[in-house]
Amino acid sequence: MREWLINVARSRKPVKYAELMQRFDLWYGTLFTSLKKLGQACVATNEPVITALVVDKDTGRCSKEFKEVFGITDDEAERERCYAYWSSTEPKAVPAVPQGEADNGIMLRAGEVNDDGLEEGVARFMSVEVRQQQAAFRKAVFLAFRGRCAVSRCDVPEALEAAHLVGRDWRAGHNRAADGILLRRDLHTLYDQGLLDLSDGIACFSPRVLHHYQDLEGCEVALRL
Repeated sequence: MREWLINVARSRKPVKYAELMQRFDLWYGTLFTSLKKLGQACVATNEPVITALVVDKDTGRCSKEFKEVFGITDDEAERERCYAYWSSTEPKAVPAVPQGEADNGIMLRAGEVNDDGLEEGVARFMSVEVRQQQAAFRKAVFLAFRGRCAVSRCDVPEALEAAHLVGRDWRAGHNRAADGILLRRDLHTLYDQGLLDLSDGIACFSPRVLHHYQDLEGCEVALRL
């Protein structure tokens, strides 16, 4: 994606979010995470934030999260910096993504899991690279929720993550099934960022993201089986 965006910068034009999602087979949650990591890599190497090139089809501007994450108030000026920088600069080596975070931008594959195929689903779910000490926790949570997201009921193993409940910390040894909840990858991100509240057993989204998740607002959160 980085090399592709560099070529976009050299053509001196922005690209729409929808176009990027379609080209790289991403959805909203994985797109946001991928763009965030790309932007952080630019900051680490003192480059213009290349994710400024990705804009909304209606406004022609970056999402408000761009300002919140990178502190850049003028995304148009940042795009001009990208155009100027990449017209005469070769790509630098970017910092390596820490192990356990690389999977946050993984592309999703189709598939199903049901009671008969739960063992296969576990194998697919566990194949996603994570911190070694988290493997037992992930498997326990996946089995506890029978391979389904507690909010969306998504049963695609590659799209799911075992999230620690608020107040639980894997560093403190909170790695039992009771310490976690199985969530679709984008919902896990929102939960960790405080944009999704599950405390009352009902999914409640922040107004900042509600327009993308209205179909899940008010859904009952599934309990472990």
